[in-house]
Formats: sequence, C-alpha cells, structure tokens
Amino acid sequence: MPQEVDLCDLGMPGPLADQLGFTATSLTATGSAQTDAALILSQLVTLTATGADGAILPTIATIGSPYWVFNSSASTGLVYCPVGSTMNGSLNSSTSVTTHKLAVFVQQARNKWSSILSA
Repeated sequence: MPQEVDLCDLGMPGPLADQLGFTATSLTATGSAQTDAALILSQLVTLTATGADGAILPTIATIGSPYWVFNSSASTGLVYCPVGSTMNGSLNSSTSVTTHKLAVFVQQARNKWSSILSA
C-alpha cells in the first residue's frame, strides 16, 4: 500500500490520498496499562518502548485495514486492542512485540482484532 505523500505527489487530492494511503510515523510507548498507552494514529508505526509500556490501536480503525508496528527498541513493547475489544479472542488484551520485531494487527470485525508477529 502506498504512502499518502506518494499519492499526493502523483496528483491525487489530499482527502482521497488519506483514505487510500498511509503515513509512516514514530511513536514512543507510554503507560503501563491499556488505558494510558500511547495512541496509534498511523497504519505504519515504528515503536520505541522502554519496558512495560505500550501503544493502543485506534477505535476508529477501518475493518480489514492492517496496522504495521515495528519495535525498534531494545525492550518489548505492548500493543493493546481498544478498550472493550478482543485481541486474538481475549477481551482487553495485548500482544507483546519483542525487540526488532514486526507485528501486523487487523480488525476483522467490529471490536475483534487479530495479530501476527514476525519470527
């Protein structure tokens, strides 16, 4: 999937490019629970974690759209599903993204998330 900026460079209007593309971002993990984790705002995130902190997937995510999270730090980071949602069948849970690993998160139905962690 192309980045939003690449679509705009091809002459696509910004609002349409925003719907069809993504913006790569960096995010520092925060908090120690689902309720105070850093909010993921992009579908391609480089996460920096310092220990028992994490990030949370957005409640406004489109069903079927992947969220790619790469942990660039030397500590494991947690990625939580939104409050009231399930991750891999568990309510209000998270996935541990270990150091230098990539995880893909997809909401396959409203409030039902699945994750895939790289080897």
